[in-house]
Amino acid sequence: ERNCQRCGQVLPFASGHLINERYRIEKQLAVGGFGAVYLAVDTRENNRQVAIKDMICEDPGEFDIRLNFFRREADILKSLGAVSIVPKIYDLIEQGERAYLVMEFIKGKDLMKIMEANRHKPFNPEEVIAWGQNICDVLAHMHSQTPPLVHRDLKPENVMLLEDQKTIK
Repeated sequence: ERNCQRCGQVLPFASGHLINERYRIEKQLAVGGFGAVYLAVDTRENNRQVAIKDMICEDPGEFDIRLNFFRREADILKSLGAVSIVPKIYDLIEQGERAYLVMEFIKGKDLMKIMEANRHKPFNPEEVIAWGQNICDVLAHMHSQTPPLVHRDLKPENVMLLEDQKTIK
């Protein structure tokens, strides 16, 4: 069953579930209004860790709209593939009323979680300046596309600090 029989909510995939006969779910990382994100392994690429964004849409009337957003996100990520701090996209899977984005798994924590864990203590200004320069490079690249791309969701929750505690994605 994909939905709870009592409340109708979409249930998370269990560990071991295989998507597209290739990506094995390890665990759920996050869930939000538009979907869930899972840590998985690509069984065809030496068990490379990947992040899978599962598009959840309980309203059939909204499915096509969300699917178009998903496709657009995949296209944008592909167009930014040469930008080192942008996560790589490996696959877009559409299966009936399901869609999945398979992306690079980023080991690290988002800046908001780090700030909250540190009681909102400010980051080192030199690091913030370096991160800002990297983000500006991505935005400049996006704005140079034809047509220009606009990032509408730039926030600390969408910037990951890698394990080296210096590099962002």
